[in-house]
Amino acid sequence: MPQISLYVTDAEYNRIREYARRIGKSVSKAVISTVMDNIEDSYSPDFFELFGAVQDDTFTRPEQGNFEDDSLREDFECII
Repeated sequence: MPQISLYVTDAEYNRIREYARRIGKSVSKAVISTVMDNIEDSYSPDFFELFGAVQDDTFTRPEQGNFEDDSLREDFECII
């Protein structure tokens, strides 16, 4: 398993160690989970709580046109 060395000050290490203690993980697991949370493509834990959060009567869907009124499109063959 690959290893990574981090060069931190005593004060930084103490903060990391305290953080790891608070979340109940070893220093290594706390650091890697924090790093991975920040580099993986994912939504913030609070993202889904935003759904429906806008309370504004002017925030409405615009009127939708009829399909029949849409622009005509030409048929064409796609040659791949």
